[in-house]
Amino acid sequence: MSDEQRQLNAFALEEYRALRTEIDYLGKRSELAQYTAILANAALLSLVFLGASVKAAGMEVSAQLEAVTELDFEIVIILLLFNIVMGLRTIFMERHIDKIGGYIKEVETLAYRDAGENDLGWENYQRRSSKPIKGSFSEWQRQWGVWLSLSVLNMLALLRVCGVI
Repeated sequence: MSDEQRQLNAFALEEYRALRTEIDYLGKRSELAQYTAILANAALLSLVFLGASVKAAGMEVSAQLEAVTELDFEIVIILLLFNIVMGLRTIFMERHIDKIGGYIKEVETLAYRDAGENDLGWENYQRRSSKPIKGSFSEWQRQWGVWLSLSVLNMLALLRVCGVI
């Protein structure tokens, strides 16, 4: 192997490490966005539903809860917009991870081809074994499930606040 080839391999290895680090970082950010959205929705929608239930029961409402119930509509709209923004951001991060994975696959293919192997490497393995296990959710399905569930919950809250349900 020539010095030039060794330098290219060393560069490819460093690039591979950097891209793997970026994938880990983006994955963690994506999960953090989902957890943050779930917690924000749980906390604020609990207050909205609590205020609506207390008012519907004809009970006296504290000043703090009264202030929240006056902003029910605005809270739900803000949560809905927050979910849309965070959902889109997560989707874009996951698409970026897929692009990085495609590039890494090409780098792996080139690196292993020089070693006499054509189908080694993590990305090649992932693409070969991409058949989901029966009954399991892929990462993509799980994420869409989270954002779709939050959106449905927000729409139900909006209908409740508007007095439809």
